[in-house]
Amino acid sequence: MTSAGEVLKRFRRARNLTLGDLSELTRQRGPRVSTSQIGKVERGERKLTDSVFSALAAAMELTEAERQQVQAARAGTGAVDVVSAVADLEAKMISELALLRGELRASLNAVMDALDRLRDQLRP
Repeated sequence: MTSAGEVLKRFRRARNLTLGDLSELTRQRGPRVSTSQIGKVERGERKLTDSVFSALAAAMELTEAERQQVQAARAGTGAVDVVSAVADLEAKMISELALLRGELRASLNAVMDALDRLRDQLRP
């Protein structure tokens, strides 16, 4: 089962933040969370309190889906793995839709070019 600290660590790394970077971001946005505290939470050596979670979530600008993943891990139900899988699937679908959009745009442009050529050929 994934811990809340592991989920937070994954989000921190995805944002290319060091422990020091994250600590500094918490200081800029409210109560500072030390690098030591963050490290202990990530390693599961310290419980993730509501106040520390709020500070870290704000500092990393976690999305609602990301916050839900952390909360699921905090609850210890194993639901975080399901939420994480859904979030990964959603990201993959968005990527696929972007590719399809590009392909559709290219196809539409080709059709429009063909129609322009046909129109030019039919003009007296």
